[in-house]
Amino acid sequence: MKAITLWQPWASLVAVGAKSVETRSWWTAYRGPLAIHAGAALRLEHRALCAEEPFRAALRRGGLTDPRALPLGGVIAVCELVDCSLIRRGPEAFLGSSERMVRPSAQEVALGDWTPGRYAWCLANVRALPRPISARGRQGLWEWGAPAAIEEMVSG
Repeated sequence: MKAITLWQPWASLVAVGAKSVETRSWWTAYRGPLAIHAGAALRLEHRALCAEEPFRAALRRGGLTDPRALPLGGVIAVCELVDCSLIRRGPEAFLGSSERMVRPSAQEVALGDWTPGRYAWCLANVRALPRPISARGRQGLWEWGAPAAIEEMVSG
């Protein structure tokens, strides 16, 4: 299964359903099952974001009240990567694969980097895992040897 490593708190924001668009500096042709891996460290500046809005409220709605308890160094969710689109004019609109402009929610805008020239990775069917599965992350898309139960969760 393909996986992507995200810094915290963004990995947990995806896992709890607060973020369904991951903004990246690069495009991918890949579509399909995707594991969300939380990076091994929580940077001080990212921990500070957890106390600021809208990060704080989004994490709290997901049951995450203490940034020190965010999972690190493991796969925490699985989803489907359904689109990867160029951000042409910033957060006010980006071009989806259907060739129509799509407007992200205010929360999505606040939780991502919508600089023109970046890419919006649209995620669907996000399912948080009951417990993180320890794994070593990598840059870019990488192959994760998902346990059979996780493969079934994604394909079923």
